[in-house]
Amino acid sequence: MEKRTASDTFIGDIPLDRFVGEGCLLDVSGQLLIDDKPEYEHLIVEHNIVLLHTGHGKLFGHPEYFTEYPVLTENFAEHLVRKKVKMIGFDTPSPDQDPYAIHRIFMTNGILIAENLKNLDKLLGADSFEVIALPLLIQADAAMARVIARLRTRSAAQKGE
Repeated sequence: MEKRTASDTFIGDIPLDRFVGEGCLLDVSGQLLIDDKPEYEHLIVEHNIVLLHTGHGKLFGHPEYFTEYPVLTENFAEHLVRKKVKMIGFDTPSPDQDPYAIHRIFMTNGILIAENLKNLDKLLGADSFEVIALPLLIQADAAMARVIARLRTRSAAQKGE
């Protein structure tokens, strides 16, 4: 069988429930190399959508946004695989640089990637939120999406809503 895309899956083939889920925000601002930390073990819950606030998004529109951004370590990527997260999102253009080892780790393990997110700083201090990231329905391995976070009240979060 001929390979269809880089990940061998069209974005439209992925069930919609993979694009919606409980969010987890990690404030990794100021870190150039984002590595695993012991506290992430209890912060990241299985099947979460993990968002990384690096603070790098403030450089969007400037050339250095695409050349001098923080990247993830393979160790941290493997932790996200072990936690079976649905998606990883960040305010940078990519989780890695050439030769794109982190992309391969995520793609071969079914973890979706959301790049170039904005306003993650508005989630700092949020108790609970849901992430909704619905991509265009096209035959490609990636697509633009409007990604939103819906804050939950304490009572709604306690009820599991």
